Amino acid sequence: MIYIKDLMSGVNIFKALSSEIRIQIIELLAKNQSLNLNDLATKLGLSNGAITMHIKKLEESGLIEINTAVGKHGIQKICYLNEEKLMVDLRSQEINNRYEVEIQVGHYSDYQAAPTCGLATRDSIVGEFDDPRYFADPLRIDAEMIWLAEGYLEYRIPNYLKPNQSFSEIQLSMELGSEAPGFCDNYPSDIYFYINGIEIGCWTSPGILAIHAVPSTRNGGLRT
Repeated sequence: MIYIKDLMSGVNIFKALSSEIRIQIIELLAKNQSLNLNDLATKLGLSNGAITMHIKKLEESGLIEINTAVGKHGIQKICYLNEEKLMVDLRSQEINNRYEVEIQVGHYSDYQAAPTCGLATRDSIVGEFDDPRYFADPLRIDAEMIWLAEGYLEYRIPNYLKPNQSFSEIQLSMELGSEAPGFCDNYPSDIYFYINGIEIGCWTSPGILAIHAVPSTRNGGLRT
């Protein structure tokens, strides 16, 4: 498919399509898969010189492709359609404003955790193992790993858009895993994803694995 994202980038194609003869050539190629120059000239009642001019414009625009083949009467130029579809965006939808925010794993705004559970910084465990009360410990903001057998973590994404702006897309990237250390490294876990309280999907993790989620709304939460 030829995709024209803005009108100026498609000027050559528009010029090639400005001729009824060239449109007829495209229709013939779409119907017959491929034709040589002599066949096209005969079907359209044109001279070889005239058909060559039209074919050159279509080839320069990228709408058709020409290959050389040996035939009964010498070398022939065979014409094919380069693509089967042409799509044009009449209104550009480019993203003019973009910002990126990094949220640490311990910066959740709400939680619910059931043992086995816990938090750990780069250097030590926060509080004690399997005690959900430590999920409210001020040191949680330094956590680089969090685990829980059941419950959820919820994160708030800051919205820096101005009043006259609106979201077109939001991308979330996170690393998730599923294991029970000392018991089972591949410990299947159902992980559900919610955006503004609406479930957008579920994934069963068989073990430690990085994933990427790409929802499309403003604020989000992660529930497991």
